[in-house]
Amino acid sequence: MDIAALLNIAFDRDALLAEALPRMGDRFQVRVLEVRADGKALVDCGRFRAVAEVTFPVTAGEELSVRVIHR
Repeated sequence: MDIAALLNIAFDRDALLAEALPRMGDRFQVRVLEVRADGKALVDCGRFRAVAEVTFPVTAGEELSVRVIHR
C-alpha cells in the first residue's frame, strides 16, 4: 500500500541540529509511541522524536517505514 504524503512529521528545527534533520529521499523506521486525542501521534524516529499528523489509523507500538519527500 502506498501511503505517500499520508504521514506528516513536523520537526522542531530549533531543537535539532541541521545535520540531524533527515534529507529528501532518506528512509527510516518510525515507531508510534503514543496516539493523542487530537489524532496526532508521538513517534520515535531513532535519533529523535517528533509529532506526526497521521491520516490513517495507527496504534502505539506500531512500526512504519517512511521516506522523506519534502523538507
